[in-house]
Amino acid sequence: MTDEENAIIVLRKMTKRYRGRTVLDGVDLTVNAGRVVGLIGPNGCGKTTILRIVAGLTQPNGGEVWIDGHPLHDLPGHMPASLGVLFDPPGLLPHLTGFQNLRMLASLRHVVGEAEIRRWMMRLGLNPDDRKHVG
Repeated sequence: MTDEENAIIVLRKMTKRYRGRTVLDGVDLTVNAGRVVGLIGPNGCGKTTILRIVAGLTQPNGGEVWIDGHPLHDLPGHMPASLGVLFDPPGLLPHLTGFQNLRMLASLRHVVGEAEIRRWMMRLGLNPDDRKHVG
């Protein structure tokens, strides 16, 4: 089995330019299922840009992105349901609980209700009734 047959994320010849400055220049990356990958480098080298492209939050100027064997542009909403991205800092309100933060964010994006948030928190081993603030 080749790496790409077992890949969950594939970038091919990825390029991205901002205001005439090339941030990504022909980047190839393959992430296989079950692997943890870290992007390491100095500020401004393109780490966050790669994540933003994979998450469908920004468009590349060239190249291809494949998620679970599908071109990113073919996926509904361009954000794969199997993918979650958390940028640093996460932007949580420290005076709220985890559940309260998720409820607020979900209501702003009109994505899920309280019951779904509770189900996901419990599925991830988190207690939605925990009164501890995140900050």
